[in-house]
Amino acid sequence: VDIIQADFLKFNVNRRVEGIIMNPPFGTKIRNMDKRFILKAFTLANCICSMHKEGNDKFFQRLSSRRGFFLIKLDRLRIVIKNMMPFHRKRKHVIYADQLLFIKAR
Repeated sequence: VDIIQADFLKFNVNRRVEGIIMNPPFGTKIRNMDKRFILKAFTLANCICSMHKEGNDKFFQRLSSRRGFFLIKLDRLRIVIKNMMPFHRKRKHVIYADQLLFIKAR
């Protein structure tokens, strides 16, 4: 297992990797950032496990099928975000995220 810390959107390898596990930005602060991350992952791996803000299932289903991937929704997670960033206004905020698995069709 290789763990790589890098700027994901600029990262390249000379071969496809087995899998990617990621927690991309949800695309709420910078619109479509989650889409940019998943499109990049599609170019690097055949299997991607990723968390995305709930309610975007249909969007990711269309996106993945156009790129030749199957989508499986693994779970819905309840996440408590504590006030850690300057733009956080509440002491804590609860969000729900879907754990999605994208598998390249053969």
